Amino acid sequence: MSQILTSITAEELRNLKKKRDLEYRERFIQRIITVIYRDVISQAEKEGTTKYVFIPAENFDIDVIDKFMDKHYELVISRLKEILVGCDITYADRNGWKGLRILVIDWS
Repeated sequence: MSQILTSITAEELRNLKKKRDLEYRERFIQRIITVIYRDVISQAEKEGTTKYVFIPAENFDIDVIDKFMDKHYELVISRLKEILVGCDITYADRNGWKGLRILVIDWS
């Protein structure tokens, strides 16, 4: 039976949820960044504009993304600034509508 099951320590069990939560956060942040990066590049190539507005609810489940972005938007912006060097990136209410948040990337 020991060949089928992997042993796990009490400390690993205590930290298992935290570990899984961190893994989920990293995967979700990567998904968000991938969508934004792809769309920014596409918009810059095709439309010649200098601003992209990411409306999270258009790409992700609104209940999940709103809670996630409100909690982790600073980390998302930090990671985006690493790959979209020199761009101004902000996260704010859309036209003053509380609850409908957007991420704006400006490369003008």
